[in-house]
Amino acid sequence: MMASQEDPGLVKKNKRRRCLSCQKLYYPHPRTRLLQKYCPELQCRAASKKASQHRWLHKPENRDYFRGPQHVSRVQAWREEQRNDGQKGLISSLWLQETITGQVVDRSGESSALALQETIERQPSGRLPESGCWVAGALQDSM
Repeated sequence: MMASQEDPGLVKKNKRRRCLSCQKLYYPHPRTRLLQKYCPELQCRAASKKASQHRWLHKPENRDYFRGPQHVSRVQAWREEQRNDGQKGLISSLWLQETITGQVVDRSGESSALALQETIERQPSGRLPESGCWVAGALQDSM
């Protein structure tokens, strides 16, 4: 059963759109094609950010967002706390992660054989023993 082109279940093809900043045609991102008005160029992204901030600041509920005595005292307290941060530089004395020191290996009582492996003695070359079969090694079960 083929779906018709008017079927709402079909994914719409991404059409090119004209950037509001540079006026060039571009393909918007498929997930945000309904919202994207600017192309992904660096200057156009900066223009998009500037326009977004302008829209936010000019909404009536946001006009006094950073004004008022409570915000002034909050910013002054923050500046006082941050006063000496410029002198510290990029590296602080407090580490977020501990450094791992190498583990010292004590080899004084260690033999040449590895602890997790058994050694298999070599069978003498030449004739078979009187039993007619080679002696079982450590990795074989005795019969």
